[in-house]
Amino acid sequence: MTPVDHERAAADLLEAEATGTQIGLLSLRHPEMTMDDAYAIQNALYRAKLAQGRRVVGWKIGLTSKAMQAALGIDIPIAGFCLTTWLSRMAQPFHRAGLFSRVSRRRSRSS
Repeated sequence: MTPVDHERAAADLLEAEATGTQIGLLSLRHPEMTMDDAYAIQNALYRAKLAQGRRVVGWKIGLTSKAMQAALGIDIPIAGFCLTTWLSRMAQPFHRAGLFSRVSRRRSRSS
């Protein structure tokens, strides 16, 4: 993927979020996509959301078990950012189900 592809994918994801519509899997649109491409798209989303005035309050990791990594065909955990707008949405389904499997590290106020 090219930097233009990364920006386009990020824009498509932002539009899908804004309109509540689904888009196809980016990996089907770009079968050559790598983890580096996925993180480049995430970085483009990060920049766009900060430009919209959103604030990052922490980071999260996922796919830390080898079994889940193998199921998805990757060999490393993944990491992402948490925004203030996501905190309540992330917690609701887990509180309802009585599950608390998401752990996020809050950034210090100095960072």
